[in-house]
Amino acid sequence: MKKWFLMCIISLLLPVVFFAQAAFPSYPDVLNKFFNEYSFETEDYTQGLLFAKRKDGWYADVVDRMKSDSILSEQLFWSAATGKYQPLKYMTEGDPEKVEEKMDEYLSGGSISFNYYGYERCRYYGYNNWAEDMINDFRNYTGTEDTLLEGLGRAYSSFASNYLWYHQGGTYYGNDPLRQPLGMLEMPSQERILKVKLYIDSAIMVYKKLAELHPRYQAMVGNSAMKVFNETMHGYMMMKMCRNDLYAGGYLSQVAPDQTILAIAKNYLSACAPNAILFTYGDNDTYPLLYAQESQKYRRDVTVINISLLGLVPWVKGLKESKKVVFSTTPEQFGRKEFEYARYEQRMNWPESKQATLAELVKMLQLGTYRETGEDFSYLTYPAKEAVLAVNPALFAKVEKQPGIGNSIVINLDNYLFSSEILLFDILVNNINTRPVYFTYKEAKLGRHLQREGLIFHVVPLKEGAEQPTAAAVQHTENYLAKEFIPTFSFSNTSITLANDFDAAIMEVYYLVAAQHQEKGR
Repeated sequence: MKKWFLMCIISLLLPVVFFAQAAFPSYPDVLNKFFNEYSFETEDYTQGLLFAKRKDGWYADVVDRMKSDSILSEQLFWSAATGKYQPLKYMTEGDPEKVEEKMDEYLSGGSISFNYYGYERCRYYGYNNWAEDMINDFRNYTGTEDTLLEGLGRAYSSFASNYLWYHQGGTYYGNDPLRQPLGMLEMPSQERILKVKLYIDSAIMVYKKLAELHPRYQAMVGNSAMKVFNETMHGYMMMKMCRNDLYAGGYLSQVAPDQTILAIAKNYLSACAPNAILFTYGDNDTYPLLYAQESQKYRRDVTVINISLLGLVPWVKGLKESKKVVFSTTPEQFGRKEFEYARYEQRMNWPESKQATLAELVKMLQLGTYRETGEDFSYLTYPAKEAVLAVNPALFAKVEKQPGIGNSIVINLDNYLFSSEILLFDILVNNINTRPVYFTYKEAKLGRHLQREGLIFHVVPLKEGAEQPTAAAVQHTENYLAKEFIPTFSFSNTSITLANDFDAAIMEVYYLVAAQHQEKGR
């Protein structure tokens, strides 16, 4: 009897021990420990250092950045078995004075780091097959822990892309033909599409469980109900990209009309002039807008373009075929592997101070004018550090009429350009004089030429030294707040709520107007 009772107790405790996460040091702790003691130096620009959170601990992985971060070498850095850090080989000595700088580099996101949020919410993260490992170990989980449920939902959603173009990162080296990466312009078979649907449906099911158990749980996008909505719209987008309108419509029909979702969409779309182009950035400024347009038929004159999807060839091909926006890059050009990114390289016949027109920059990248090739590589380069977008003031006045309009926008170019940025430039070149162009975020390359109008930013070629914010911007925003804006905050008493960083964006809009009135003594 005692033995049976002891076994029952052990069986009850096992899930607690197995799912326990507290013993693992946080991602910032791991970075702090590493950069205090080590640094990673290499002259090979294709190599990078990433940190992987696996079942048995934290690893320091040297990866090939040009081959989907495939692992060149890995070392266990912190062991779950011992709860201690272990010495690493083949690393140079760290510089304590640079720890803060290096940590910021890894924590701020970008091309050399995985999402900090992913490390925080997922049991395993930061390596190519993390999602598969999560699914294998936790698919039968029947508990209620909130972060474990969110991590499992994220794993299902990420794993679905393994049957398409691996657009969430990674690649597959096994033998399953359904998981071999598709060609950049290749469409998936029905068998692959069914696999994608299976895993997206699994993600939605897990998020629904999370919303039922923990309605106030805060994910990156908002509460758990917001996560259910976004994943459902993710399914819609994936099926549209696979050219399966039947399944896409099925996901769209799963969404019940909701005041928060429609308010978000209207708060962005109502600020746009007729026939506008609106570039979006993430889930919350994309999915509600598409839902309102496709399901509720609201402001379908606005072309919504997610900047992340603009880097995904099948989606760009669909955008080209839809004829919703004009751009010159052809499928043959944006479908080339080498078009994924381009590097700045100085040329003897092109001084660093020499500008290119933006149209000229796009054309040289389309044609591969400055292509570098070798035995096993081919990539695009460009010789200019600045590009100028020419604007016709007479034509632009029909799009936006206000004082202080100039005839050009100067764009500072980074050392790398990704395909999404090249295509963004292409769209700007072909539309700036004929259609209003907006962003939901502050696109750094456009700098002072982004004029805030409500929650969005209008591309306006302001002259050097023009007043900021302009009187036109303040007037636009004040009219928007008075007539169009629907109060939508993270603490709203609705089933779906936003992430609280949206509150700050709203308050910034109110401050823009209030500050102008205060300055004028009103």
